[in-house]
Formats: sequence, structure tokens, C-alpha cells
Amino acid sequence: MLNLIKKLFIKPIKLEKEVFEACLNRLPMQISVEWFRDGKFIIGRVKAGDKDFLTQGLSVQDFIKMVNDSIYTVY
Repeated sequence: MLNLIKKLFIKPIKLEKEVFEACLNRLPMQISVEWFRDGKFIIGRVKAGDKDFLTQGLSVQDFIKMVNDSIYTVY
């Protein structure tokens, strides 16, 4: 039921080609991720161009989402 309500009220955002290219060109040429497990968390250091930051996640999927979100937030 909740999914039906979401479909009715939340429309997916269409990403225009120009917006995609503008955002893509802001990303650095090299991005690296070093990670390790600390108990139940996956901790990662992200190096993107001249920026260096940390993120974490509970699962592999969550960690990948958090890495992508952190890069999006920084750039």
C-alpha cells in the first residue's frame, strides 16, 4: 500500500543531459576508496582529487551508497 502511495505522489526526477554532463565534469579524474571493518561497520577513506574524507556503512550496499552520497555532497 505504501509503495502505491509513493508512486502516486513521488515522481522520479528526469536528469537532463546538460545537467548530467555539468555534474560529471566537476568530478575529479581519480577517486580511490580504502576501507576496513570495525566491528559491524565498514569504515572508508575516500580520496577524490585534492579532498580526503571518511564515511561508513553497516552493510556493503549501505557503504557503497554512503561513498556515492559523500562524493555527491563534496562536489
